[in-house]
Amino acid sequence: MRGLTYAVSIILTAGKDGSPHGATISSLISVNVDPKNEELLLVLKRKSHTISIIRENPLFTVSLLSRNQTEAAKYFSMDRDTLHLHEYLTQSKFEEKTVYFVQNPAAELVCQFSESYSRDESFIVIANVLETKIHDLSNVLTYSQRTYR
Repeated sequence: MRGLTYAVSIILTAGKDGSPHGATISSLISVNVDPKNEELLLVLKRKSHTISIIRENPLFTVSLLSRNQTEAAKYFSMDRDTLHLHEYLTQSKFEEKTVYFVQNPAAELVCQFSESYSRDESFIVIANVLETKIHDLSNVLTYSQRTYR
């Protein structure tokens, strides 16, 4: 499976104190049958603290990264300090709530947590898509064979 190419995405949410938290998503799949009720499935590593935060604050965003955002992808895929977090983020409002996105992504999704399932080393998350903004899908950062492209 490591030979497959997939788009690199970051999930972001806010903690109780409003501070941003994020992680690289291992997998992002559209699972909707009805276009009026868009849903997605994503996978987070078990060691990620983001799953516990979105259970408390079910509003989160997904930023589909652009090719020039390799450093952001690396930053969110490892254990890190939060000192440089704001270098990668921008904030916005969605229905009076603050949401965070990675700056200048290929696409942005605002989502609502629905449910999660525990699997070995991962959590499978199902969410409703509340809003989608597409900027440039011809310029998506991908990952294949342990390399960003």
